[in-house]
Amino acid sequence: MVEEFWGTLSIYDHRHPMFIRSLLLFDRIVIPIPPNPIYDLTQEELDRLRVDAEYLQEHGAAKIYEWNPTAFDEYLRDHMKEALAVGSYDALYESRLLLQTRVDTLKPDDVMDITAIPIYSARKGFEDAYQTIAPFEQQQLMVQLGQLIIMPDGVVPLAELIRLRESREFAAARIAFRDWQFKKLPEEIAHEKSAKMVALAVEDYRRMLADYEDAMSTTGFSKTTGAVSSFLALGAGLSAALGHTEAALGLLSGAASPLFSLKKFFAPRWKDLKDKPYAPAAVVFSANRTLAEL
Repeated sequence: MVEEFWGTLSIYDHRHPMFIRSLLLFDRIVIPIPPNPIYDLTQEELDRLRVDAEYLQEHGAAKIYEWNPTAFDEYLRDHMKEALAVGSYDALYESRLLLQTRVDTLKPDDVMDITAIPIYSARKGFEDAYQTIAPFEQQQLMVQLGQLIIMPDGVVPLAELIRLRESREFAAARIAFRDWQFKKLPEEIAHEKSAKMVALAVEDYRRMLADYEDAMSTTGFSKTTGAVSSFLALGAGLSAALGHTEAALGLLSGAASPLFSLKKFFAPRWKDLKDKPYAPAAVVFSANRTLAEL
């Protein structure tokens, strides 16, 4: 596709369910693989990961990033001086952020634009990472979209996931669902809309969710309903128009319950959005949660 959304992982995320689940939400995931055993990663584990990653890459579902510990150390020195000074960084989390700056080196010829989004398995990991990468005195308005959607439960053969991704029905539902998360919803927040437009956005979401769940129902693997939170960083223009933003959030959230929830909060400024009204900041997969807990 001309424009793609990629999820970036840490060197340990293949151990967690979000590795599999991310394949259903993103056009591709970026899988970092060290050349040799590092930390508690064994050679056997790395060999298995490379086989899986190469299979996913061959089918357009992933990109392999050859992990260089030296380059990562340089990234920490250049971008995380404050965190290093207080000893508060965590390589497990910050490695996802490094990959955000490297995706252009992996871009296929037929892809013109990539939006890279770090993926986390818990809200705390996301918050801890952002506490270490920005000057503490700078704050940015963030919006959290919480959703409950059907996801794989347990280990699923990669071949089954690829067959699902390549089916026309699921591919269309996945793209529409993702575009609603990262395009349509922010546009509703970014621009003044009538109550009718808000209602139409909720109807769109209801239809996207139904199409996604219909496509998922055709699979034979075990499934569960899981919580996914998408975080959007709002630019200075929207932050200044906080009254309108709060009104839009209230309208959307009130009209959408119990389909999804919307919340706002402030977090350290992680990236200069310049003239952009918003930018995807993270996706968090959370197990056994309700919308009220997100």
